[in-house]
Amino acid sequence: KIRHFVTFVLFSIFTKLFHLLASPLSLLVNSVMDDAYSDPTNVATRQAMELDACTHCGLCTQVCAIAVAVYNIPNLNILPSEKISHLKSVANKNHLSTAEVSQLLEGLYLCTNCHRCTDVCPSGINLQNMWFRVREAYLTKGVPEPLTLTPFSFFRGLKQDGIPDSIFQVPVSKTREAIEASCASPGIEGNTVILKSLDQKGKLSLLNSERGRSLSYCYTCTTCSSACPVARAVENAPGTLGLLPHQIIRAANLGVTDMVFRSEMLWSCLSCYMCQDACPQGVRVADIISELKIMATEQVKQFISNGGKELL
Repeated sequence: KIRHFVTFVLFSIFTKLFHLLASPLSLLVNSVMDDAYSDPTNVATRQAMELDACTHCGLCTQVCAIAVAVYNIPNLNILPSEKISHLKSVANKNHLSTAEVSQLLEGLYLCTNCHRCTDVCPSGINLQNMWFRVREAYLTKGVPEPLTLTPFSFFRGLKQDGIPDSIFQVPVSKTREAIEASCASPGIEGNTVILKSLDQKGKLSLLNSERGRSLSYCYTCTTCSSACPVARAVENAPGTLGLLPHQIIRAANLGVTDMVFRSEMLWSCLSCYMCQDACPQGVRVADIISELKIMATEQVKQFISNGGKELL
């Protein structure tokens, strides 16, 4: 009997059946372990074990609040079950390219931290905690992630006490550097706009999009900026935010999208739609700002895929 048991254990360890042992162990460990009081090494060991505890049942993906995004964003790492498979590959020392790391980071960052995946996991895996810890580990590698500049970083701010000060600002600085390096508009020299040499590509891209068609309706009345809660919440809004909402629309109308990408306002926008609701011309201000965020993110992604070289 002992021989059969040993054979079963060895068979389980070296096949896909290892979760038969790891899952009960994961349930037991997570029931008694508190990350706040546990040694980081023990937490890392537990999470390595949790990767093997996953039964690939797909329940986490079924309840994921952001899973629908995969229909518009071609990145399977958005789905919790797919992230687990990818992370297991990483744990097995498989090398990831910069582009693959960027894809994984995007999937990790789009998590809304709703805790649903963790709540339904039959193996008791603390998935939310795993996403956060793996995300922080990859952010320190210096791969730019534009979502670190957006309200998606709210949860990360809440967890700031558990992140060393020397590391907390690293991803933000790296992303800003990537945006600055990827912006090469012939219409900007320093802080001066050269109207004769503006690149109209960004403006045409906006006007051809469903959300950006109302761009040309704006006559710069500043109503959107007056309604903006972000602009009202900071002192010296023009200096702190770089551009106010009406200036973002104006810059986009001129074709100076690179100037918009560099502004703090673009990334601080809460998408509350107060600016859009207040606009007397029916300009879809919030939608245009969202479209500009997407354009900036795609530009940074292209910059990364080109190995950090200047974009043509």
